[in-house]
Amino acid sequence: MRIKLSLRCNNKIILPVGYSRCVQGFIYNLINKIDADWLHSHGFKYEKRKFKLFTYSEFLESPIYERTKRQFIFPKTVSFLISSPVSWILEQIAKNSLLNDNLRLGNNIVVLSGVEVCKPYNIKSNKIKIKTLTPIEVHSTLYKADGKKKTYYYSPKEDDFSKLVNDNLKKKWEIFFKKPFPTHIEIYPVDFYKCKETVRRFKEIVIRGWVGYFYIESQPKVIEFALDTGIGSRNSIGFGMIDVVKDILPK
Repeated sequence: MRIKLSLRCNNKIILPVGYSRCVQGFIYNLINKIDADWLHSHGFKYEKRKFKLFTYSEFLESPIYERTKRQFIFPKTVSFLISSPVSWILEQIAKNSLLNDNLRLGNNIVVLSGVEVCKPYNIKSNKIKIKTLTPIEVHSTLYKADGKKKTYYYSPKEDDFSKLVNDNLKKKWEIFFKKPFPTHIEIYPVDFYKCKETVRRFKEIVIRGWVGYFYIESQPKVIEFALDTGIGSRNSIGFGMIDVVKDILPK
C-alpha cells in the first residue's frame, strides 16, 4: 500500500544536500509519538536486525540545484510517495497530515494540499519490469587488514546483488507475515549499461546505490510485498522504492 502526499508552501521550498533526512523526519513527525519513537528506536526485529518496513520516494517535482549554497530549490508545491505493508503507519501519516495546519519540512513551513491513497497492486505475472523511484542499495560490512570496518556496495552485475535483495526481503516477509518465505526473488537489470550508480549522503554517511530499469521474478504476492516494503537495504532513509513499468511479460 502507498499514499501520495502533496505539500504547499508560501515560498519556494529550499532543502539542503542530503535532504532525505528532512523527509524522514517529516514522516516520523506525522506518526503518533509513542509509535514513532518505537519505530525509530526498535522497529520490527529479525534476530539482531531491525526493520522499519516503510520507504518513500524523492519529490516528484524537479528542483534547481544551487551549487554554491549546496541546496535544492523546489517549486511551492511538492509531492512524494510513502509505501508500507504496515497499515497503521500509513493510516497515522494520512490522518495526522490532515489534522495539522502547519507542518515543518526542514526549515520550510508547509500545509497539506492533498493526500491520495494509491491503487493497490494486483500483480498477475511471475516476471515484471520495474523502475527505481529511489536507488537500490545492498552492501556488506568487511574488515580491512588493520581491523577497521569497510562498507562494500554491490553492483547489479554481481550475483550477490540479487542474492542480498532476496535475503533482505526474506527477513522482512518473515517479520511481517510470521511465516517462512515461500520462494525466492530475483532482480537483474534490463540493460546494465543504462543503469546508473548514484552517491547519496545521509547524515555523515555516503551511500552508493543504483537507479534504472530492472526485471523482477518471483511469485506475484512476493512481488507485491516488495513493491510495498521496498527492496534492498536502508528503505527507511529513502532507498529501494520501486514502481511497475509493465506487469505481464512473455516468458
